[in-house]
Amino acid sequence: MLKQAALCLGVAFFICFAAWLGGKVVYNMYPKEKKSVLQYATLVNKAAFLGLPIVKAVLGEAGMFLASIFIIPNRIFMWTAGVSIFTAEADKKAAFKKVMLNPCVIVIFIGLFRSFTDFTLPEFLAKSITGLGNCTTPLSMVLIGTMMTELTPASFKDWSTVYLAFMRLVALPFLALFIMRLLNADPIMTGCAVILTAMPAGSTTALLAEKYGSDPVYASKCLLTNTLFSLITIPIMTLFI
Repeated sequence: MLKQAALCLGVAFFICFAAWLGGKVVYNMYPKEKKSVLQYATLVNKAAFLGLPIVKAVLGEAGMFLASIFIIPNRIFMWTAGVSIFTAEADKKAAFKKVMLNPCVIVIFIGLFRSFTDFTLPEFLAKSITGLGNCTTPLSMVLIGTMMTELTPASFKDWSTVYLAFMRLVALPFLALFIMRLLNADPIMTGCAVILTAMPAGSTTALLAEKYGSDPVYASKCLLTNTLFSLITIPIMTLFI
């Protein structure tokens, strides 16, 4: 189990690094405001909000442990390289603090502790946490919907959003599939890598674009088109695992 977790962690770091490095190159034809949004949307996705429920539905509980490990690099890159995309300078000490105190990272370590110690929570607390976890996906959809109220039909005449969808939803998942096949990984590990990498751009794209003076309306447009395209690409990607 530890070997599988280490392999998933290594592959996830490599994919995040490839997304970060590729974003610096493939979007150079766009102005800074758009490029920063496209870079971040390529780097950070909804691996936790949407990815974990889909992994559970497709792979069952067996895939949840590896999936929880696989999303760690995504969170780390989100608060380090991701934030630096929108800011001229990044405070490394503050970025490290954000990573370590991020609730998603803290919960992962708590989950690892429970796995290795077989520690059980009281039934009422376990049910409460399960119910709260089941709310994350619909709540994320509500959040995205509220950010899209400023969009108009004319705002979608932009092929850059299609380009982003190809990079985020097709190119990166196939990269994950290629790496896992190259490493001769088992189907559950391959499934985790492909499904979590195939998730659409993260909703924090629009939030950070608003916070750091980029283009939040364009970011919302990217989120919507990514989410719509993912309804087609995610089922297709699951056929390859």
